[in-house]
Amino acid sequence: MKKFTVLISFSALLLFGFLTVGTLYAEPPDMSQWVGKWFSVKFTQKLTGFDTSVSKFYKESGSGPAFMNIWNWDPVKQEFQFDVCHFDKDDGQWSIENLKFIFLAGTNVKFLWLFDVRDKDGGNEGTVFTAVMEGKEKNGILQSANIKALGGAS
Repeated sequence: MKKFTVLISFSALLLFGFLTVGTLYAEPPDMSQWVGKWFSVKFTQKLTGFDTSVSKFYKESGSGPAFMNIWNWDPVKQEFQFDVCHFDKDDGQWSIENLKFIFLAGTNVKFLWLFDVRDKDGGNEGTVFTAVMEGKEKNGILQSANIKALGGAS
């Protein structure tokens, strides 16, 4: 009976190991349908911070129009490169930023991604958050998308 229990336990662990390795190293779906797409984005930002100079919490918020153009999908790195054009209310100018986000899991229509823009000098200053992007198709062609941030830090 002890041999049987050990054999079942070993088999279960082996199966779990194969499933885990298979999931970790699974090929991402073909995300090429996103490349070349422009999206009109209305962003809303709510920030709660802590000012160490006066030891107080503060809140800020903002919103505005922006446009997003996904221009590259790298299946090896599993990341998208995109441009965001947004209007800066402070200086009254439009600006463009070249950014990237990393595919974490999902399908070619609905997926979880990580946005990580931190200090290039190795510091932790910057923004990190995860989000879900869900595309809407019509006749098999990507038409629009919704992005919902799940949380992060800045």
